Amino acid sequence: MSRQYWKPSNMLNPVPCVMISCRDTDGKENIMTAAWAGTICSDPVMVSVSIRKSRYSHDMIVRSGEFVMNLTSRQLVKAADFVGIKSGRNIDKFNLFGDLHLSRMDSHLSAWNAKLRMSLNWALTTCSLLKWYVLQLMKA
Repeated sequence: MSRQYWKPSNMLNPVPCVMISCRDTDGKENIMTAAWAGTICSDPVMVSVSIRKSRYSHDMIVRSGEFVMNLTSRQLVKAADFVGIKSGRNIDKFNLFGDLHLSRMDSHLSAWNAKLRMSLNWALTTCSLLKWYVLQLMKA
């Protein structure tokens, strides 16, 4: 078989589906689903997540400088889908979906529930504006 050459594309799949919980400086809370998230460094521990600038959570994260990345489980597939298609501008996603509950971890915000596999706190270090997305780099 001869070597194949493909044009650049989004071929690094699958990537984890995570739920991003955040809080603005006025205390308003939101949760969204992000499909483009991943590890970028192990020392210091850093992750990246791509969030469109038009998304409600984007400004919350930029202003507060933090968010929580929540790893989902099979039991939360419907919740992850729901928070990914509804905007927090118009509804309180935590009150509409019974499987999501807020719990504070130190001074951070976390959407915590026994069904969530893991919640990781991150501090914003860099925002890079791309064509449609803002790549946000975080450290633990």
